[in-house]
Amino acid sequence: MEQKKTSRYFLIGVTLTLAGGVCWGFSDACGQFLMQQRQVDAGWLVSFRMLAAGVLMLAFSAIRGKSFSSITIMWKRPRTAIHMLLFGVLGMAMCQLTYFTTIGLSNAGTATVLEYLSPAMIMVYAAIRKRKFPGSVKLIVLILALLGTFLLATHGKMGELALSKEALIWGIASAAAYALNSLLPENLMKKYGTIPVVGWGMVIGGVVLSIPYQVWNPRGLFDGATMLALLGIVVIGTLFSYTGYMEGLRRIGAERANLYACIEPVSATAFAVLWLGSDIQMIDFAGICCILLSVTLLSLGAKKEA
Repeated sequence: MEQKKTSRYFLIGVTLTLAGGVCWGFSDACGQFLMQQRQVDAGWLVSFRMLAAGVLMLAFSAIRGKSFSSITIMWKRPRTAIHMLLFGVLGMAMCQLTYFTTIGLSNAGTATVLEYLSPAMIMVYAAIRKRKFPGSVKLIVLILALLGTFLLATHGKMGELALSKEALIWGIASAAAYALNSLLPENLMKKYGTIPVVGWGMVIGGVVLSIPYQVWNPRGLFDGATMLALLGIVVIGTLFSYTGYMEGLRRIGAERANLYACIEPVSATAFAVLWLGSDIQMIDFAGICCILLSVTLLSLGAKKEA
């Protein structure tokens, strides 16, 4: 009987983790729809999304913690407050802006896969910092990540770009920003919890970006479909995805959760092709597989080292 309960507990964790990844993929496709079919400005979309989602996440965290102080405690120490501001501006704001700009210039699937180059970037950064040459597995990871990027960018043809130069530059920038976004809040999340830290990061980033992109002055075609897509990004792609993923992570562990979260680029690609009619060729799938395999090998290697 106890074994059945344990199996069910684990299965629910896997389901929640996968659901979180699919919700992120759906949110990515909603962003592509808004920017490419409703001409919504990427900067405005990011600032609106971060402000709305951040407030919702903080409200959810306060209700769950049963006190307002549960989401303000990190602001009582000046050093922690500075750390939070750096995360909100250099991490969350830059990560979201570069990522959604890449979606607008390409498609949700390609942008998500390019962002998944960040683990390889973190690996290289760690090797340089420790002055230690990467092992054979990590070298394979790096080669796969570079090969996947090459296939996505050129379709295997030297000297030709299948992606626009702007999309490729913004995509690589989004991977670097995502790496920074992963490293900056690590200690904050361990001490204060993921949802309140991410919520504050989004609010800070949203406030900073709302000034140059004028969140109070929306640009684009706003109709019923636009409102539904915005709702999808804020509620499904942020609140549901983060809460589902974090609960799944609690049940099955970080290593497994990171592997199952790779469903995000797969679902983003599926939504982009089936819903929005994005043109994805077989060689694009080869590039996607190379990058996802690099992430999988890196996660398995981290698990083994642990």
